[in-house]
Amino acid sequence: PVAQRSMGKVHAMTTQEFDAFVNDTVKLYGDGAEWTEKLYAGLGLGGEAGEVQELLKKSYRARTGADRAEVAMECGDVLWYLSRVLRLHGLTIEDAMIAVRYKINARKLHGKQPELERAEVYHLLGDR
Repeated sequence: PVAQRSMGKVHAMTTQEFDAFVNDTVKLYGDGAEWTEKLYAGLGLGGEAGEVQELLKKSYRARTGADRAEVAMECGDVLWYLSRVLRLHGLTIEDAMIAVRYKINARKLHGKQPELERAEVYHLLGDR
């Protein structure tokens, strides 16, 4: 579970609570059109992932470990944008977890078969 500090106390946060937090903290950019929101969220996700890479690159170059708090905060930014991208496509973090678990397990057993994987993930997600 994700930890959340509130009034000096830390408590667990479920993926549903995190999704709700993201939805509560999102600001609309541009004209509010769906494509604008998807573009902004996708670019934000890429930018934040780049910040994680930069942090790790600098710690590798300096031969020091990356600061845990910085890693947590930067990865948290990635998670925020990931949740936003998923929501804009009618999905949740849990949906992505289900999809990747199925895909990885299927590839272990049968090798890479994208069309079959996609069909089975559609089936697993159902009408969610």
